[in-house]
Amino acid sequence: MPDNEVNPSNSNANQSVVEARVSRAAPMASCSLQPMNLRAPDLSQAWKTWKTQFLIYLRATGLDKESDARKVALMLHYLGPDCLKIYNSFNENLDSVKYDELETRFDAHFTPTANISFERHKFITRKQGSNESLEDYVTALTNLSLSCDLGALRESLIKDIFTCGLNESNHYIKEKLIGAGPIELNKAVELAKTASLTKAQMSQLSSAASFVGAINNQFQRRKRVNQSHTKRRKSVSPSTSPKNNYGSPSS
Repeated sequence: MPDNEVNPSNSNANQSVVEARVSRAAPMASCSLQPMNLRAPDLSQAWKTWKTQFLIYLRATGLDKESDARKVALMLHYLGPDCLKIYNSFNENLDSVKYDELETRFDAHFTPTANISFERHKFITRKQGSNESLEDYVTALTNLSLSCDLGALRESLIKDIFTCGLNESNHYIKEKLIGAGPIELNKAVELAKTASLTKAQMSQLSSAASFVGAINNQFQRRKRVNQSHTKRRKSVSPSTSPKNNYGSPSS
């Protein structure tokens, strides 16, 4: 049998061992972690997300201090039956494989060697969408930077691309960030948020002032109309007393 071919009997045996070790490990009912979705469009990202959720679960329950055998069993159990088949293709000994080694094997399986030049191209050319918030934009840049091997320059480059890639409606923010000089990424994001909030508040104040002005103009027009009517009434001569048939005032 080829090395990468799965032996059904070994698969069933491994499944039984995994279930036995998991049942002794800790509170399973409290874990809502779902099996990894092997039909996800981006398996590399799906694996990274699942692995992070699993690590959180281990630490939250204190299971991160368990033996390698227990942690391996827990990982394989929660990854699901389909991933157990992938594990069997590794031809690792379930009794001796280390947790870190298993994690590395799955890393290699789900994360192909990245084309650094292409990943950096995507990162450098990423612009803010017309309806994309500042928070979503910087998050997108941060995620893209993870596969670019930028080292110590990572946050500095995120900040620079964030500044240069802002859309036209945020040109005023770009000017503020450029004028701020060499600041850290978190400071740049806070400055951008503050500038955006200030503009929104000024827009509200301007709208309120326009509304008050319109009301005042309407009041002034009514006031002028009322004054005009009053003047007309005053300009009309008072009616004289009625006369009798003899031309003298009636008594």
